[in-house]
Amino acid sequence: MKIAQYHSFGNIDVVKLENINKPTIKGDEVLVAVHAASINPIDWKVREGHYADPKTDTFPKPMGWDFSGTVVEAGSQATPYKVGDEVFGLIRFPQPAGCFAEFVAAPANEIALKPASLDHEHAAGVPLVALTAWQALFATTHLKAGQKVLIHAAAGAVGQMAIQMAKYKGATVVATGSAATKAFCLSLGADEFIDYQTEKFEDKVNDVDITLDLIGKDVTIRSLKTMKPGGQLICFTQPIPSDAAKVASENNITAQFTIVSPNGEQLKQIAHLIDDQLLKTKIEKIFPLEQIKEALTLQQTGHCHGKIILKIKS
Repeated sequence: MKIAQYHSFGNIDVVKLENINKPTIKGDEVLVAVHAASINPIDWKVREGHYADPKTDTFPKPMGWDFSGTVVEAGSQATPYKVGDEVFGLIRFPQPAGCFAEFVAAPANEIALKPASLDHEHAAGVPLVALTAWQALFATTHLKAGQKVLIHAAAGAVGQMAIQMAKYKGATVVATGSAATKAFCLSLGADEFIDYQTEKFEDKVNDVDITLDLIGKDVTIRSLKTMKPGGQLICFTQPIPSDAAKVASENNITAQFTIVSPNGEQLKQIAHLIDDQLLKTKIEKIFPLEQIKEALTLQQTGHCHGKIILKIKS
């Protein structure tokens, strides 16, 4: 089967499309014929060695973490899945998973049935970004109706999901982004939009209960100025800097860094929201697997407001 992987850390040139044997599944796994897979910023960051650990890194490293496809083989403990089921998932993250491939072995507890209302290309773009937003809002901060949520980089793929989930829960949403994304964020349900290029968000908003910081750097400590005592700030890009941690502690604000975890049960709930027309996903561009380098390059340039998808099986 074809798979995208690399044999050393580096730029786009290290990525190779190679032929290897199909994976062998364990009892609690399913073998999936991958129809589509999603590219995320973490793909190029890991490939370039930003999270390298010389003590544990081995090569080659297969690429890709989220996918949508059809079960072609099911292990004896891989209930409730069976051959023919259409499934999607975020698997093994942050360990290598190999979803940029024609077939992938997926743990049954990390996948869910694909939303019936989505094709494979749109479904593939959901798991990582939707689970990131879901876990921050519902598993970590336990968002309640009536609370105010500040979402930075709200037009990005995680931000889009966060806006819609927060509105579904009954929150007031303040979104930040560039002027070009204002109409889009408001169309997703944001109650207020702040153009970070012309306004300081900390001068425009206050009494925030929950901040989702998808930028980091100085945005973290600036966000604390907008928050209520007892508020919660989640940063997705970096551990909380010591100066920000000090300010948070002094103001009774919980500030923490988090990364997403695979979770099939949460993904099942997300699929229901999608089929109930409560969550929408947007595609920026679809590439064939053979154009993996072009797809990865587009992702790395940033400023994509939809998902970049690899179409693997027609």
